[in-house]
Amino acid sequence: GFYREQAKTLGWREIQWIDLSQQLVNHYSRVREELIRNEDTVLKQCRPDYVERMKTGLQNWVNAGNQGYLKWGIFLFRKET
Repeated sequence: GFYREQAKTLGWREIQWIDLSQQLVNHYSRVREELIRNEDTVLKQCRPDYVERMKTGLQNWVNAGNQGYLKWGIFLFRKET
């Protein structure tokens, strides 16, 4: 709703919305997998509690995406003249 309202305020008309919400799940799942895979390296620069919070936070994004609470996609707007 926020993006649509801002576009309307700017005088833009929505042409298309491409729903890529499944990519949100794919993206954050993959980031979490890489964090876990590289945890030893990450821990050389980050505190363990930070890494744990990151793993939890990333999983929360995945869960919310799987439950349909988040949307991710591409808007196409056209400026009205």
